[in-house]
Amino acid sequence: VLYVKGDKSLLNGRLTMGIVGTRTPSSYGVEAVRLVGRQLAAAGVVVVSGLAAGLDAEAHKAALAAEGYTVACIAFGHDHCYPAANRRLMEMVERYGAVISEYPLGVRSERPFFLQRNRLIAALSHGLLVAEARQHSGTMSTVNFAAEYGREDFAIPGSLLSPLSGGTNGLIREGANLA
Repeated sequence: VLYVKGDKSLLNGRLTMGIVGTRTPSSYGVEAVRLVGRQLAAAGVVVVSGLAAGLDAEAHKAALAAEGYTVACIAFGHDHCYPAANRRLMEMVERYGAVISEYPLGVRSERPFFLQRNRLIAALSHGLLVAEARQHSGTMSTVNFAAEYGREDFAIPGSLLSPLSGGTNGLIREGANLA
């Protein structure tokens, strides 16, 4: 069961791109996601992400700034928000896009729900763009789900000196498309 608040038509028949990354991005990661997210949304691509702090939130904001569409996959019921600081963003996505959950009203986030949410992001996306991810992170779990579903991987290259780019640079070494 999927619980949807917003425009359900965004879940069918549209080109979608998942954008995921660290919750603690560098200024480079934020600017890169803003640039790519705006360009994708302006081209009519629906941006899919997880409403998490950091680059997920920046992806949603970029799509909204371009007056494009975005879908947020959440790991809790629609009457909650994690992080609480993203409540207003969640409301904006509900109004101008869609927020989807596998959890009914009243369900608060729990650690395993975030991995399940990552599976949903990968399933809804035709491709997955990774920006700033450590080698071992929740972001990389989304990459694994995307690979299982046969999705195309894209990665924004990062600094060789930053642990935040270990996962993304590793993806490029392994054959991901350079974004």
